[in-house]
Amino acid sequence: MFAEVKARWLRAASLLYGGRWLPAKSKSPHARSAFLALASLPFVVGMAALTLIVSVDPYDVRPWGLAPRFADHRYPDSEWPLLLKAVSKRDFDTVLFGASTVMAVTPAQMRRAFGPQTKPVNLSYPLAAPSDTGEALRIVQEMPTLRRIIIVIDHSQMLPMSSIFPPAQMRQSVMNSTWAHAGDFSASTTLGSLNRLIFGIYDRPEWAAMNQPDFMGQVDVTGDPRAMRRMGVALQKHASDVLGVPEPPECSQYPFFQQVLTPALRRLTVRGVQVDLLFPPYPIIAYYDWIQRRLYNDAFKAGPVFPQLIGFKRCALLAALPFGDRVRITAVDNDLKITGDLTNFEDALHMRKAWAFQAVLDHVAQGDSRLTLAAFDDYETRLARNILAIRSSPPTGVVMVKSIPIARRAP
Repeated sequence: MFAEVKARWLRAASLLYGGRWLPAKSKSPHARSAFLALASLPFVVGMAALTLIVSVDPYDVRPWGLAPRFADHRYPDSEWPLLLKAVSKRDFDTVLFGASTVMAVTPAQMRRAFGPQTKPVNLSYPLAAPSDTGEALRIVQEMPTLRRIIIVIDHSQMLPMSSIFPPAQMRQSVMNSTWAHAGDFSASTTLGSLNRLIFGIYDRPEWAAMNQPDFMGQVDVTGDPRAMRRMGVALQKHASDVLGVPEPPECSQYPFFQQVLTPALRRLTVRGVQVDLLFPPYPIIAYYDWIQRRLYNDAFKAGPVFPQLIGFKRCALLAALPFGDRVRITAVDNDLKITGDLTNFEDALHMRKAWAFQAVLDHVAQGDSRLTLAAFDDYETRLARNILAIRSSPPTGVVMVKSIPIARRAP
């Protein structure tokens, strides 16, 4: 029986390795046994890693395994979607949830904004879209100690419910995996799980050294000559049409509100959780740049994006209206210390400077940039004027937007 199994495995290994290293019949039994051991090595290592991951269960997706334990430092971008369920079992009371626009926010910054006794966590992950945001919020709203949540609503929530990107796809694979499927099987997960088994924390030594999200580079957008030239051209080309034509909001075209946000607000407010909705700040010049340069995850129609974003934001306020003061909305687009200075940004979308993230959180905590339906027209007018103000500067001024008298109102 053993000889037959051994022969079959040798034939399979021959196919796996292209038949090049299969010992000839004339070789000694020892040579054939050595080859069998070598061919089995990947399988043995893989099974050992799989057994380790299944035993540790770092993402808390199975009814067995060690209790999840995590370090207080930043984790890689790819880990946050997977850690969501496990982290939700901890005693955090303040959650920041969004996409890549706020991934760089640290717990220390949240404590400075919301109080030193706060137990905060940033659960944002890359490319969050409506469908997986709904899934994530259903997990987060079950956190037993949750008292406050800041939900960041960026342009990716304008997408249809069918949209889903790799980070969320991986999370679904992991959460739906069985012990045999093991959707969480990876070299990184294996090493982190080994650390959990030996030292008590799901971690890797190199993760502790991370001081920013993986996608961020070492310089701001002003250090990218190609991007600066592109924005300079857009500034000149769209000086007359950047604001587009006002559009009445058609909220039904955004399923995020009816299918994701409203149910989440209902569940959270019933529990007594304070909810803050935050529109992430984009650099003023992005409204010119985006007319021709579409983002990886946008649902913008052709033409100027300003009226589209304005309509989308108005829909968010309408969705929050039934909940009164239990749901507060913050928009900091008109804080030109943030949005008028391109050196604060990684690109035409993501902030990068720590002080800018802190300023945004402070606006949320202090309530000095609250947006209501009653104040919406004034907010829109001020933002439009700030966008138009860039036109009054020479084209070369785009290299450093902070040097442009951006707050000066255009005639």
